[in-house]
Amino acid sequence: MKPVEQFAGPPRRQLPRKYSAPWAAALTVIVACLAVNRPAVASDTPIFREQLRPFLQKYCMDCHKGAEADGGLDLAGLSTNLTDAEAMRRWVLIHDRISNGEMPPKDESRPAIAESSAALATLASALTKADRARNDVVLRRLNRNEYENTVRDLFDVHVDVKANLPQDAPMSGFDNVGEGLAVSAEAAQAYLVAADVTLDAVFGPAKPPKQIDHETNLLDQTNHDGTPRLTNQIGKMFRQTDDGLAIFQSNYCPTNLVNLARLRPPAGTYRGTIRARAIQSENPVTLRIYGGDTIVGRSEKHLVGYYDIPPDEWTTIEFTDRLVEGGGTYQPKCYGTRDTRKDADTYPEPGIEIGDITIEGPLEQWPPRSRGLLLRDIDIETGTLDDAEAILRRILPKAFRRPADEAEVQPFVTLAASALQDGRPFEDALRLGLKGILCSPEFLFMDEPGRDSISQYALASRLSYFLWSSLPDHELVTHADDGTLDKPDVLREQVERLLNDPKANAFTTNFVGQWLDLRDIDFTEPDMNLYPDFDELLRLSMIEETNQYFGEILNHDLSLLNFIDSDFTILNERLARHYEIPDVQGQKFRKITLPADSVRGGVLTQASVLKVTANGTNTSPVLRGVWVMENILG
Repeated sequence: MKPVEQFAGPPRRQLPRKYSAPWAAALTVIVACLAVNRPAVASDTPIFREQLRPFLQKYCMDCHKGAEADGGLDLAGLSTNLTDAEAMRRWVLIHDRISNGEMPPKDESRPAIAESSAALATLASALTKADRARNDVVLRRLNRNEYENTVRDLFDVHVDVKANLPQDAPMSGFDNVGEGLAVSAEAAQAYLVAADVTLDAVFGPAKPPKQIDHETNLLDQTNHDGTPRLTNQIGKMFRQTDDGLAIFQSNYCPTNLVNLARLRPPAGTYRGTIRARAIQSENPVTLRIYGGDTIVGRSEKHLVGYYDIPPDEWTTIEFTDRLVEGGGTYQPKCYGTRDTRKDADTYPEPGIEIGDITIEGPLEQWPPRSRGLLLRDIDIETGTLDDAEAILRRILPKAFRRPADEAEVQPFVTLAASALQDGRPFEDALRLGLKGILCSPEFLFMDEPGRDSISQYALASRLSYFLWSSLPDHELVTHADDGTLDKPDVLREQVERLLNDPKANAFTTNFVGQWLDLRDIDFTEPDMNLYPDFDELLRLSMIEETNQYFGEILNHDLSLLNFIDSDFTILNERLARHYEIPDVQGQKFRKITLPADSVRGGVLTQASVLKVTANGTNTSPVLRGVWVMENILG
């Protein structure tokens, strides 16, 4: 039996490069100009006022005029400036009352059907036009997740840049709304840094990184003076075995691979194996692994995963993990076992025996694949301006997510040319042109002109950023080129294709995390005196349940009413124990039919939602009532 990795840690930090102040100043001016380029909406609509006035004068003004107007609705003084939210709200209310036959009152003079229809048509047309104008966001900046995914798919490179970018301001709970994605001078400078970090990853290091092929055992770990590190704790914290050490501690457990850390492994992706078996247990015992600076905690540290270790059967765990910073290492620890610091040789409780461990990497090829895809057959040592121009012309349409004309290409070619004229190497010149693209408004913003219709390329971008949080792939662009993307059968086919792609996980995590406020799961920390059982695995399991539950409804086209109440949920052992649901073993999530008398069912009773609507000490019916009103009832 091979254990299944359940969780990965949060995104990690990438160190920035220096940026150029003139670049930042220029970008700030460009972006600031574009950010305010919104469509104009008329401040008043005299045609609307004049066409509607006879109807209002004949049937409404007797009751709705002046300071004593019924319901406080003075039609004579009501603004027709539909860019004003309150005026818009009142006119929508008037439309609905007339349309429903509530006004004029039944005991008053009533208009003929033709009169009402004409007035409603005039009012509806004005309201619809104003609503479209208000919601026509011509320019929306890529948020941090979208930026990172976009450069990943643009260059085929994994790079952590979110930490370099400013936090996105949510609007109505979501971070992909144009009004909340403003650009400041600081943000513009951050994009220069992010572009440098991205291009560092694309071109890769100048020489191959040091390769690590480390085989070890917990018994092999040594102190700086070469003395055994853990043997003095054998019989107390550990039990020595023929194959290594048996560990029992869930909390403090000095099982860091210090010998690996002393090799100073460079940043990169590593493959690891750990040979292990559960002991003194009839059921699997959970092992957790951490990566990064697990020794002193001064640098990045992250969770690699949780694994089920079967009892009395040697199992080899395999994991692939990325160390964002050099010099990191790994640490295996028990989870959910009782702690002991004495009599480990006779300790009867469950533990994990750990044998040989291997760590190898970095796994990234050198030169990196992204470098080869960018340069193709161009020699970076002898490249010319023509070579740089050819690369920029190839990259630009994909970066802009639409065809680019000659006038759009030339500014970036000019940047590369100026660097070559200054005697700088070809790589520097090419990087300058690419940096210009990554900092251009056409790359950073979703340019979707048009109100009643949008272009095929804008439609492709809307689809891909909605479902993938990234740029359109070749198939979407091909349909946009052919002008067939908006055909109903093609559109449906592409939506299904995008949803069935692993990239659609971004839709689930982003949408659910924002709709249900799961991104705020760590906003409060439960009082450990009141809730001593709360731990990392429970918190991660809470979020995973809701994400997989949403995916179950989406993928199987189930009724939306399941969000309110259902007879199933998605659980692992840790969460089932929290819910007091028996017979669920292992940390792998699976669909569970709830008992008939269960209080669970739907998102309102899921632990993730209950946690984000509590304060860490007690619950609040008012807070949860507001949450239901806003997040469920809208």
